[in-house]
Amino acid sequence: MYISSCIKEQSLHGILKYIPESIRRFMYGINMDDIYQIHLSPDRPVYVNSSGGTYCLSRHGTLTDRVSDAVLVTG
Repeated sequence: MYISSCIKEQSLHGILKYIPESIRRFMYGINMDDIYQIHLSPDRPVYVNSSGGTYCLSRHGTLTDRVSDAVLVTG
């Protein structure tokens, strides 16, 4: 699943309802205003593209560059 928002007025907060709760619960601690892409692929980390770069969503509800701390997408 690839989620993107190209229109600044269209907030990613509204898109969160399409993300499974098992992943969404980790996303409430991050600033969604700088995020423009969320990548969900089976058996892979949740990748988030922001104005500052590409990061993984961590199990602590933050963005990280450490794949070992990332939330994994499962079936």
